[in-house]
Amino acid sequence: MKPIQTLVVCFLILFSWGCSLQKQDYTEWIKIKDSADFGSFYNFALNVNDTTLLHRCVDSLEKYKPTEPCIILRYYDYFDSDADSLIHGDFALEDQCGWYIDYLQRNLLKIIINRYDTVRVEYLGLRMDDYKKALFSLHDTTETTPYLPQVKMVNYQSQTYLERKLGTFIYAHMSPDSMGFKTSWKRLILVTKEVLQTINEVKDKKALVIFGSPYKDLIIEQKALIDELVPTFINIYFVDSTFFRIPPPPPACSPLSHD
Repeated sequence: MKPIQTLVVCFLILFSWGCSLQKQDYTEWIKIKDSADFGSFYNFALNVNDTTLLHRCVDSLEKYKPTEPCIILRYYDYFDSDADSLIHGDFALEDQCGWYIDYLQRNLLKIIINRYDTVRVEYLGLRMDDYKKALFSLHDTTETTPYLPQVKMVNYQSQTYLERKLGTFIYAHMSPDSMGFKTSWKRLILVTKEVLQTINEVKDKKALVIFGSPYKDLIIEQKALIDELVPTFINIYFVDSTFFRIPPPPPACSPLSHD
C-alpha cells in the first residue's frame, strides 16, 4: 500500500473511532432535551426494574440540573364525578410559582428530603413518624374537623361515603451548586414510588371494606368509587431550583443538528 493510501486509511479509522465516541455522547445527550423528556424519564424511572437502566436514567436526570425556583413535578389521578371519568396525568414539569403560597395554606402531607437524603414528615406543622402510616391514618378517619384533609360526601347506591382530598407535597433540596450536598435522584424516586404504592394500598383497603374484594378485582363502577374516595395528588417541589430549558448542542459528528 502506498504511503498516501496508508495515511488516508489511518485518518478514516481515527475519524470513525472519534465519531463513535461522540455518537455515544450524543446518545447520552439526547436522552433528555426538554421538560417533556424529563417527565417521561421520571415516569420510566418509577417503573423500571432493571438496575442498570435505572442507573442510566438517574444519570440522565442528573444532567438536567436545577437552577431557579418555582417548578413543580406534578402527578394526579382522580375520578371526576361531574365529568364521569378518570382524570389522570403522569409526572410532568409545570410552572407553579403563583400556586406555591396557596399550596402552603392547605392541609398537606409534607415529605421533606434534605440535602443529606434524610426524610422528615409533617402534617399541619406536626412531625409524623412515617409517611406511609400518615397516608393510611389520614384516609382512614371519618372525622370532619378543620385539622383533617378537606372532605366531600360521595353517594353510591344509596350509601354515603367520605372522600378525603389529601395532597402530598414532596420537597427536594437540589441546590444549583453542584459542589454542595443535595437530594439524590435515587432517594427522590424511591420516596415517590413508595408514596404511589401506599396510595394504591389505601385503595385496596377501601375496596375490601366496601366491596369485600381488592381494587383490581372490582368492576368499572366500583373502581370509579374507590378512585373518587382516594384521589391522588402528588407535587414535587424543587427548593431553590428549576430546570434548564435548553440542552447543550449535540456532538459535532452527529448526523442530526440541534436547533
